[in-house]
Parts: sequence; structure tokens; C-alpha cells
Amino acid sequence: MKKLLDNIHFYIFGIFTGIVLSGVLYLFGTKSGLLDWIYQHEALAGSLIAAIAAASTVLYLHLQIRQNGLHEEQQRQGRLDAERSILAHALDDLSGYANLCLEQAKVMASNNTSRPEPPVLPMESIRTVKACIEFAPNQPRSRMMSLLNNIQVGKSRLSDEISEYVGRENRRWPSDYTPDEKLKYYFISATTFVEISLQIQSLWDFARSESPTDFTSISFQFRISRILHPQTSGWLTWGGFAEHLSNHLDEKDYLSV
Repeated sequence: MKKLLDNIHFYIFGIFTGIVLSGVLYLFGTKSGLLDWIYQHEALAGSLIAAIAAASTVLYLHLQIRQNGLHEEQQRQGRLDAERSILAHALDDLSGYANLCLEQAKVMASNNTSRPEPPVLPMESIRTVKACIEFAPNQPRSRMMSLLNNIQVGKSRLSDEISEYVGRENRRWPSDYTPDEKLKYYFISATTFVEISLQIQSLWDFARSESPTDFTSISFQFRISRILHPQTSGWLTWGGFAEHLSNHLDEKDYLSV
């Protein structure tokens, strides 16, 4: 009731305006002969009025749909900005996870006597990426979906490899294989975690709302080598594996989005 009383002057003004406009239209119709013409051509006048009413309804619905679409887009962008504000942190956690998993595969390929342990997957970072997928544009969305899929595949492969490595007491390959040959043929998870690292690299600019980096100016094999070992001294050890991956992975799938 209070709200009705507060706005009663608007209702009075609306009623007054409607009466005035009705009077003006009536006088105009009478003076111009428009009312006489309507009386003489009732069917045609009714059709014209119906057509005008239908066109007005369509126009109103179109404007309403457009307005709703703009509102939904603003909401989507707002949610994306909120989730993307912590996406860089989530990608950093997932990058660290991928590096730890890759190191476990390298340890087994190097015939290290230490017992490998699968790293803990950062589930909070997974949830952040998953939330961004819901609101992101098509290209980043597709890349993040592929990233989450590869993380699941890599985690499963590494667990199986660790179980088999420990169970068989490291007798899985011929002794004359080099470490990077063992990584290539027996520890398939290593390939998956290199792919994960490349995908994370391609998402950094999106996470920071920056223009895409031109990775084509950098050798693809060099990017892979830096993932396998960030120190120059380790490149020769995994050089064969890096070359193998650069020949079998499509660089276009790992450019910045």
C-alpha cells in the first residue's frame, strides 16, 4: 500500500495523459475526416490496425529479446572475469603438478632406485578451470576441456606405470635402451604431461587477459626441451625424446589462444 501511495502521482499523470491524447486523436480524426473514412471502410481499417498491432508486437518482442541477450552476455562476461581472476594461479598449480608427474616418469626411465610416488592432483585448480569453461569463448573453452581430459588420462597412465615399475622391479625394457628411449616407448604418461604443459603455456595469455603470444617465433622442439628439463645440462639427456615429440605433436594445437 505504501508503495502504491508513493507512486500515485505517476498513475494520475498517466491517466491524465491518456485522456488528453485520446481527445486529441478524436478531434484530429473528426476534423480530418479520418473517422468517416474508417466507418466507411471498417474491414480495411480493421486489417490495417491489426497489421500495425502485429508489427508493433513483433518489434517489441525483438527489442525485448535483444535486451535480454545483452543482459545475459553482461552476466556471462562478469562471471568469466571473476573466474579468470584466479585462473592464472590455478594454471600455475596445474603446471607444477604436470612437472612433478613428468619428473616421476623421468626417474623411472633413468633406472633410479628410488620408489616413485604419484603427486597429489590440485582439485581446487581443476574446479577453477572447470568454472571458466562454462563462460569462456569457444577457442579457450576447447583448449581447457582438452587440458582437463589430458590431466585425467595422464594421472591414470602414471599410476599404472608406477604400479608396473615397482611390481616388475624395473625389468620392463632391454638394458641397452637410453633413458629417452625408455621414456618414449615405456612411459607414455611423459608425452601426456608434456602436452599438458604446452596447453597451459597456450592459456597463460587468456588467463591474464593479454594479447596472444606469438609462439611461432620459438622453435617447437626448444619449447618441449625446456619443459623436459629447464636447465641446459639436461637437454642432451632427453634430446631424442624432445625431437620425437616435436615431430609427432602438431604445434598449431599449442599456440596461444
